Amino acid sequence: MEQLPLAVRLRDTARLDSFVPGRNREALESIGTGSRATPKVLWLWGRPGTGKTHLMQGACAAVAERGGSASYLDLAEAEPGWLEGCENFDLVCLDGIDCVAADAAWNEAIFRLHTLMLDGPGRLYVSSSMPPAALEFQLPDLRSRLLAASVHQLQDLDEAEQAEALLQAGSSSMDSTPSTPSSPSILSSARAGSCGATARNSSCSVWM
Repeated sequence: MEQLPLAVRLRDTARLDSFVPGRNREALESIGTGSRATPKVLWLWGRPGTGKTHLMQGACAAVAERGGSASYLDLAEAEPGWLEGCENFDLVCLDGIDCVAADAAWNEAIFRLHTLMLDGPGRLYVSSSMPPAALEFQLPDLRSRLLAASVHQLQDLDEAEQAEALLQAGSSSMDSTPSTPSSPSILSSARAGSCGATARNSSCSVWM
């Protein structure tokens, strides 16, 4: 993985190998395979704290470790224009799609991205706190397309699994070294197009 100029770094601990799956092993395996069997469009949903962001950021890092490119966006803080050019990535993760389901501009931007990525080799992952069928999108066609995704509900960890997750997070924090080339970095605006132009904001991150 190439180390690139950055202004903000996402959590080095958000790796697939540091994710404690509990009852979410199927979701972890579906995201982490990187094979042709990996779903083209995948939807994670579950209560806050169940690991949606961890899995998405970990998936981006895993793609980069295999020599690919990936983009992660926190939709609660992003803008529709940031999706411009994202169809060129091997993986695009849109975290918190329920935040923008009622926004017409976001619907159009996500519909365009979804259409372009279906025609290309890349994959699109989205997440929400609400069940997919409960979201009301402005574009019926976008809703029907996204509901055709592979859907995984993330479950809460039990007490023992929560303790394991805390130990794993602490161990990963001590082992991580921000200057190492294997750490995910935010791409500079000169290299990342529209998403890279937001590199000063932690809600848009690019792995190469």
